[in-house]
Amino acid sequence: MMFLCHPSFCFYFLFFFLRSSLEKNQDFSESQVPLIGPLPHVQQYEVVEPLQLPILGILRKLSSDTALYPETICYYLGLRDNNITLHLFRNRYLVGSDYTETYTLANGKEVTEQPKEENHCFYQGYVEGQQDSSVNISTCNGIRGFFQIGPIFHLIEPLVQGRYGSIQERHGNAQGKHAVCREKYFKKKQRSCGVRRASLRGKLETKMATVYIPQSWVPGSISKETHYVELYVVVEYTEFKKYGNLWNIRNRVKEVVNQMDKFYQLLNFCVVLIGLEIWDKGNKAAITNDIQSSLNNFLKWRENNLIKKKQHDNAQLITALDLGEGVVGLARLGSMCTLVSRGVNQDYESHPFGLATTIAHEMGHNLGMDHDENIKGCHCEVSKMQGGCIMQSMGVDNAYPKQFSSCSKDNLHKFLRGTIFQVKCLTNFPDLKQIEGGPVCGNRFVERGEECDCGPPEEYVNQCCNPMNCRRAPGADCVEGECCQACLLTAAGKLCRNAQDVCDLAEYCNGRQAKCPENVYKENGTPCWEGYCYNGACPTYKQQCEALWGTGSQVSNDKYFWLGLPRRCALSSYLAKGGFNKCGNLYCSRASTGPISRALCTFILKGERCDLAITHSESHNPFEIVATGTKCGKQMVCYHKDCQGLNIYGSENYSNQCHNHGVCNHKRECHCELLGSVILSMEAL
Repeated sequence: MMFLCHPSFCFYFLFFFLRSSLEKNQDFSESQVPLIGPLPHVQQYEVVEPLQLPILGILRKLSSDTALYPETICYYLGLRDNNITLHLFRNRYLVGSDYTETYTLANGKEVTEQPKEENHCFYQGYVEGQQDSSVNISTCNGIRGFFQIGPIFHLIEPLVQGRYGSIQERHGNAQGKHAVCREKYFKKKQRSCGVRRASLRGKLETKMATVYIPQSWVPGSISKETHYVELYVVVEYTEFKKYGNLWNIRNRVKEVVNQMDKFYQLLNFCVVLIGLEIWDKGNKAAITNDIQSSLNNFLKWRENNLIKKKQHDNAQLITALDLGEGVVGLARLGSMCTLVSRGVNQDYESHPFGLATTIAHEMGHNLGMDHDENIKGCHCEVSKMQGGCIMQSMGVDNAYPKQFSSCSKDNLHKFLRGTIFQVKCLTNFPDLKQIEGGPVCGNRFVERGEECDCGPPEEYVNQCCNPMNCRRAPGADCVEGECCQACLLTAAGKLCRNAQDVCDLAEYCNGRQAKCPENVYKENGTPCWEGYCYNGACPTYKQQCEALWGTGSQVSNDKYFWLGLPRRCALSSYLAKGGFNKCGNLYCSRASTGPISRALCTFILKGERCDLAITHSESHNPFEIVATGTKCGKQMVCYHKDCQGLNIYGSENYSNQCHNHGVCNHKRECHCELLGSVILSMEAL
């Protein structure tokens, strides 16, 4: 339920008394260093003593409300220039119910535990009276984190006995002296991403070789469907030594993920921590100052070990090693939900925001996002002097990125649309059933007993939802969705999602639900253009060659598909012949116009040129291969690198059983031509 902070007359008297006392003893002018002592990572700061406010409102008396860390909490900060109140909600979606921690005992035995995480100390929220505000803090031992009012960004952290309260030293609570510092006084190192433009263009274009983006797509818009990233974090040995013990590492990682989640909420994503592994007795993979080598070694360890014991969508490694040349991160591009979905990140600052922006950036590459500087016309609403956007390749002094640019949103949309089958893992809601306590109105999650939740009253913009009780407004049938207009359900039959291409199917409102029905597409094997549908796309050789080499490129003559698998760009390696295989390496005749954006092997047989694109990936095959689902013969498609019959899909054309008023979709159900609704299950026939 909704809560309100209640500063009574006595509290106000206490506030002004303490504020007056502080001002008499401290000079917080920008030209003078505070008397309480220097902090190693800021130039100067203001000292405050946060005061916790009582909660006004009707709250259920649940165990979580009386626990060490309540569901909701308010703090008053008497700053020199402004008095503010922080409204905080405990991030109940920070960890999954199957969250595990893995570490090593003194005897060398690896242990995996499943700790209870219902009552953690990590919060998100807003500043009272400030619509454009954001708060992300922990209260594990003092108040530590960040709050933002408009473009102005602040750090807050506890002070211990007049000194810096580092994560190793803090033993207090949310009371006592805290430092508050504006972003312009941060001391930061120059930093950059290790991903280079050439590798970006090649890998991303190939990944989306068969995607068609409709003209109806509005650039810079955000998907209305919520996606969930189940994140696994690995802490490398030097990072463990830096913080000294398991408790510090746990808090450090959760602070970082809590901030990452706040970033990705802007894209309608939820980041859920489902696993943490701490290499506290030494590294299990070779991690060095060579970031590319470290990324490859982490990949091999993840593939051979981690994936076998814990399902997850993405893995990120954190190291304290200096990765050289100002590089703080590297990731595999467009790889989310695959065997190579991972990144390596340097923890280069004492507070967690820098690391959070680094991992958010590298995970953005995993989600198909390019660097902002590489895209013409890219727009970022935050100036570079104020930090810019998360996917810029180079950081700036004294400012951190705050949001995603228009081109990052476009890249994400194209990636999600172009890899429908690959990224299905992002649409499954993580198991959070072990989280205890009743619903909390205002945290933007529609929980048990709520009809809607559009956030706190300060950010209230939806007239269909009552922000005080998270119930629909009087007379409202719905709150939001493609099939909800002016708080009323639209009539059945209204188009709510266009068919994206020849293999997709349009969806229509059914008159009963606010959201557009599930996105479905034609069953695999349905004829399309020059091929057959596969997972919503119509892959062809020509499309793939043009994606690699530009418009006008063609698939090579069949004689090249007799060549054996070459391992290097040497003429002798092509002379050995193998069996005819049009589903292995992709042999193209590159268009002569346009720049070459890919590393390649070019060779000539009987006067005809052929090009192979080098992947530079960690897969066993060094060259780009023909996409699964590509038509390789009559009633034949590429599947597992072999040309096989359409029956490999295990489906039959049931569309003739849809009474000539629909087609069979990928779920083997009839999809009506007019209403886009399912009228018959094929499995029941």
